[in-house]
Amino acid sequence: MIDCDAVYHQMLESDTTLQGKLEKAFGPLRDKDGRIDRKRLGAIVFQDSEKLEQLNEIVRQSVCAKVASLVTELENQGRELAAIDAFALSIFRYVPKAELAQRLPAALRDAQRTVAELLPQVS
Repeated sequence: MIDCDAVYHQMLESDTTLQGKLEKAFGPLRDKDGRIDRKRLGAIVFQDSEKLEQLNEIVRQSVCAKVASLVTELENQGRELAAIDAFALSIFRYVPKAELAQRLPAALRDAQRTVAELLPQVS
């Protein structure tokens, strides 16, 4: 399971590219320990719908790129299916349609097979 919310929080702590994009868009955001101050960021974006949309776009692009990387890692480990918990993230918006068209039918077929195998066990 790839939890996009957890990925985002981890990226806030360690991804200097994301941190730089956020500070470029919203100004200084670091606390006294050098971390992104989520309360400061929230105070900026939750007062202005355009800034909130800007934040959402930065986060979507960054998290989707990271999730794609994580999925590739899982595929390289021989895993054929990954569950992605994508809170309010439009993850499929950033997956090329050709790639989605290739992956989704197999993923759905595998999920359907798994559910069918599990159903007889549920009583």
